[in-house]
Amino acid sequence: MIEFLGFLSALCFGLCAAPQSIEAIRTKSAAGISTGMIVLWLLGEASAIAYAILALNSPFWLLANYILSTICLSPVVYYKFFYRKQ
Repeated sequence: MIEFLGFLSALCFGLCAAPQSIEAIRTKSAAGISTGMIVLWLLGEASAIAYAILALNSPFWLLANYILSTICLSPVVYYKFFYRKQ
């Protein structure tokens, strides 16, 4: 039961960026999201991944959560900082 709760938590938190990413892909824009929010989110995810790796005994679901969330956030970062309409 404990492992299931860890898996469910990692899945939910990891995918919480997915709706915003889908919207960014659909509209080809992330204009409605503040730069500060994205930067803080990325810094938090990067430091959490580093912590989970360096702690060595952290649960797999914790690391999976951070990696999945970072992957889901990638389209938002792309459309906010790199995409330029032709």
